[in-house]
Amino acid sequence: MFGTLGILFSLIPVVVIVAIIYGISHMRKRSAPSEEGIGTAKRLYLYLVAIAGLMAGTSGVVQIARFVLAALPGTDGVSSSSTGLAVGLALTIVGLPLWFVHWRMIGNSVREHESEKGTLLRKLYVYVTLGVAIGLMAHAVVEILQWIFRAEVDFRGYPWAALVIWGGVWLYHWRFEQLEGQPSEDSRAVRSLYVYIVAGAALVLLATGLARIVHLILLSGYESLASIPVFAPGDGGLWRGAIRKGIILTMVGGAGWYFHWLRFAADDTKSMLRRLFVNLFASYGALITVLVALGIIIARSLLWGFGGGNESAALYFRFFPATIASLAAGIAVGVYHHNVATKESGEAPQDWAGVREWNPYLLTATGLVALVIGVVTAVSTVVGVLAHAGTDILVGSTAWQGGVALAITLTLIGGPLWWKYWAKAQVRAVDGTQAKQEEGWSARRTTLPAILAVGLLALLGALSHVLFVFLRDLLDSGLGRSTVLDFQISIGILAAVAAFLPYYLSVYRAEQADGAVLPIKRKKKNVSVLAPADSGDVLKRLEETLGYSVEHMRSTDERMNAIPLSDAALEALVGQIGDASGDKVLVVFDGQTAKIYPYR
Repeated sequence: MFGTLGILFSLIPVVVIVAIIYGISHMRKRSAPSEEGIGTAKRLYLYLVAIAGLMAGTSGVVQIARFVLAALPGTDGVSSSSTGLAVGLALTIVGLPLWFVHWRMIGNSVREHESEKGTLLRKLYVYVTLGVAIGLMAHAVVEILQWIFRAEVDFRGYPWAALVIWGGVWLYHWRFEQLEGQPSEDSRAVRSLYVYIVAGAALVLLATGLARIVHLILLSGYESLASIPVFAPGDGGLWRGAIRKGIILTMVGGAGWYFHWLRFAADDTKSMLRRLFVNLFASYGALITVLVALGIIIARSLLWGFGGGNESAALYFRFFPATIASLAAGIAVGVYHHNVATKESGEAPQDWAGVREWNPYLLTATGLVALVIGVVTAVSTVVGVLAHAGTDILVGSTAWQGGVALAITLTLIGGPLWWKYWAKAQVRAVDGTQAKQEEGWSARRTTLPAILAVGLLALLGALSHVLFVFLRDLLDSGLGRSTVLDFQISIGILAAVAAFLPYYLSVYRAEQADGAVLPIKRKKKNVSVLAPADSGDVLKRLEETLGYSVEHMRSTDERMNAIPLSDAALEALVGQIGDASGDKVLVVFDGQTAKIYPYR
């Protein structure tokens, strides 16, 4: 029911992978192999055995406590089997001494070598333990609250045991880490990774819980207005079991998000992982949620218009409350994190320049994917209809209606998205020298080859499939309607590739040849700059990048200094001017920042 919110979950691995790649690349640049401390091999052994012993021993203690609680009067006694107790005792007897011995050895090594406190493996041990513990605690709290709220009737000992024991593990390691601190950049990066992964998971729980509540409230109102009979009267009303579960998810997710985002990450505003979290996971994940919800509304409405619904309108459009709830949750998450990004990028534009450079290209790729799938769906549907020429497919069948509805929906969503943000990407690539001066994994140097690579692979795959099916049926003397139906999707892929690949190939070849970006005229704005009198060089570079002149308002404040802007910061400033609402913009250079103020 809330599949659109589940898209946020799918982006967690993306953030993790990007963060790990970023961290590894920077660690390699910062440090060379060193023999300080106890050595990598011994360190790896100690921490791997310690965490294995801790996980096994703690799980064993939980099983023992579960057995004891299940045997209490008033419980069903289901969990009080001797097998569970035996497993718990075995894990505890083996795991806890193993952890204790190796943890003592680790403590001795830290006392002998102070540099061990900041090692990567030490912090990975701590924060992996914290992550596992808080995940199991959250699951336990959800089950306990379900029992308290009578969403689940039976009392179970496991969640209480897990909450207390894993909570103790979390508190011990968190307190230990707070006292020790993060003495190295690597250790601070691992802490940030833990904080944002947990904050992201908690945000998903919070958004899902709120969306469930909104959905059930809207659904109750919709069923009342549409006079739809309630098939389960015992679970009716607003205080039904489903809405109680929504409240529980909101409480657990809200608590985790509050502590990890608003408390633990409050002073981490300079972290690259924070910018990735805000820009990639939260903002982009919310956008995808909104787009999918809109797509469901448009596609299913079109399908109904084409006669694809078999039930009454009241029952058919019963999906509206769920999609509207997902839409509202996505908008709320997106607006909040957009405001966070706007505030923090205004305070430190140079830090955010590299991350925000990717926004137009990421959204361009999103729109392009939707548009390509729409073209593939449309062409393959048309090919299928033509292959059935002379039959009753348009009259007696509904097979074509879903394809047409999906194609129109994806075109309506992907087309404007691709057009708007590709135009922005082209505007920011003002001249050919910028494209040639970019180094590394910059947005433009990565996006264009990626689009070409995917397009060429799709072309080869689709063409190979069409030839294979044609030759197979030709050799078997079986050419006919079934041949066309077998490669109708490949024909759609070829049509989509033919529509977009030549254009992007021309863009890429032009830039490789002489560094020229296909021209798109930058919209001219009335830009006034309040800056010190000695800011001539910066203003000249700003005018060259914008492509038109700006008004220099000389400040009389002697405390105001000229700002040395890097190329990346200058591009970010130009992008903010282009994105600002209205045609009049005031730019204030003050201290080490440049702030944008649109006005009328």
